[in-house]
Amino acid sequence: METEKTIENSDITRTLVEIKPQDSINLGQIRKILTGDLIQRASSSDEEEFNLGLYWKDFSPMNDPPRNLDTEEKNKPIYFVDGHTSEFNSRSEEILDELETVLDDLGVEIKIFKESNEIKSGNNIDRVKTALENREEIAEIAENNLSQNLTSEEISNYYPIQVISRFSNRPNTEIIDWDGDSKIKYRCFDTGKKDTIDIETDFLYNLVEEVERPLIWDEQDIDLFITGFGDEANISNEISLDLAEKLQNNQKPSVESVGGLLLDCEFIDYKNREIITPEELLNIYSPETVRWLFYNSGFDEDITISLDDEVFKVYSEYDRFIESMNSTDEQIISVGREIPDQITSFRSILGMGEATNYQAEKVQELLDRQDKKYSEEIIEERLENSDYWSRNYKKDLRNTLLKEPNREYIESMDEEERKNIKELSIAISEEKDLGLEEIENLVYSIPKQNMAEDKQKQIQRKFFENSYNLLFGTDHGPRLATYLWASEDKKEINELLNCV
Repeated sequence: METEKTIENSDITRTLVEIKPQDSINLGQIRKILTGDLIQRASSSDEEEFNLGLYWKDFSPMNDPPRNLDTEEKNKPIYFVDGHTSEFNSRSEEILDELETVLDDLGVEIKIFKESNEIKSGNNIDRVKTALENREEIAEIAENNLSQNLTSEEISNYYPIQVISRFSNRPNTEIIDWDGDSKIKYRCFDTGKKDTIDIETDFLYNLVEEVERPLIWDEQDIDLFITGFGDEANISNEISLDLAEKLQNNQKPSVESVGGLLLDCEFIDYKNREIITPEELLNIYSPETVRWLFYNSGFDEDITISLDDEVFKVYSEYDRFIESMNSTDEQIISVGREIPDQITSFRSILGMGEATNYQAEKVQELLDRQDKKYSEEIIEERLENSDYWSRNYKKDLRNTLLKEPNREYIESMDEEERKNIKELSIAISEEKDLGLEEIENLVYSIPKQNMAEDKQKQIQRKFFENSYNLLFGTDHGPRLATYLWASEDKKEINELLNCV
């Protein structure tokens, strides 16, 4: 794969991603961060204090608060929302811990700037004062981008900050006056009370994001800003870029917009985003495969996240990719462990898993018989992924022993067919410890008779069909010999087969 196809900014040195946390992390946020990480790995610079930064806007109100949140908690910055457990001081810390775990699994190194820390430490004071001093010019720039006319009164009454009420911890407020220095008078709509804060001592405010961005870009020498998709995000970024140019006189960073995410051809929204969380995706795909999924698509293109039979296709394409990848490709998708040259397909691992009830040591024994050296770590990971995926998304691929004999099916079998099954049952009785090769010989030799080859194949197919129906109630199943060899349910198997 040619790196230039998807990573265009090879000279990027400092990249920033901005995330306003909701009640859980989602794949859209992960895509933004991974986009920055993929670009940084293709960058020529690795000597900066940080190459990839995340601005965690936990002091801003949630755009889309969860429906199960108490009414009084809604519209609060998530910094003020209690965590689900006593381990964390706020829901913000709890979610950030979840995010850091996922990013660690994906091999992402990132420096995190928390908005709450920026405000509480006083780092934001100069930014706020700069914004307040230029508030009318900021209003005019916003007016031009929003294509709406503001009156002179609206421009003079515009303030580029949100005050968070000390009475309700919500930004449901209106600024009444600013003394030209550090004191701001406001009205709290939740309580009807009026109050005054000092921005140098009362850290109950945040800058409007369109205004704060260019100030941070300038301070941190940001070259690239990763943003989401949609008209609203584009307008917001245009305002920030204009402010960067006209107020800061600094070079505007490049802006990379990431595309959307599709799940079964439907855009992920609030209702279904919890179905496929980042953690859930990593239960199905390896970390390297997830990185490759994002790397393999243009950053501004929509990506389809597959949970159906396309999972086989995704793994197959990924396997072909690693067979021919170059050193740059490997650097970009690596999560810090060796990527093996040889790997067994996801479909094969699932088949062996079904035949062995997902026993890693049995699967490894089967692979050893192929006289090829495979990574045990990757094999175990794919086994876990395929087990999870088939249990939760492809139950039709699972094989479950019947709890009672399939008497209706037995009635349909002729005498010769019953005789063959009985012979198999006796041969594999639980007292006998047969090897895989011995059982393979059994399942092919028992139905063997002296007759034409095409007729012989027909009888053998029927023998396997009978076995599967008696064991699972279906016409098809895992490799029969492997299943009989690996299964720990030999007593139950014999009871089902003996009923003929």
